[in-house]
Amino acid sequence: MKKSKKTKRLLFVGLILSSCAVFAEEWQTYFESDKFNFYLPPNSTQRAGENIITHTIHDFKTPSDRAERSRQITREYDCVHAQSRVLKLVTYSKEKAAGQIIRDETETEAWTAIPPNSAVAALASIICKTK
Repeated sequence: MKKSKKTKRLLFVGLILSSCAVFAEEWQTYFESDKFNFYLPPNSTQRAGENIITHTIHDFKTPSDRAERSRQITREYDCVHAQSRVLKLVTYSKEKAAGQIIRDETETEAWTAIPPNSAVAALASIICKTK
């Protein structure tokens, strides 16, 4: 009987610890503006040679004219030269990049300097440190 209680306690503690690990993998809010909440999902960065590619989610605080609720942006960062460029933009009808795709653009933009005090700068300060 006592062994059963210990087993239950151990299982409970294991469950709590494993849920903490899952909680640590939640999306990181890295910036907020008047129009958007900016998130970095877990495992959403990768190396591309010396550069870093991110896949971020921007939730609209109010729907856009096209009824967009969120967008996912794939952006490449050149941390050495403090510049970035958008590789892909997809907008969705629901928050957290869910629902119907409203717009899907895959045209790579030109490199631009990272503007200070922006969402791009906030994310660069996080990901360029891990380089």
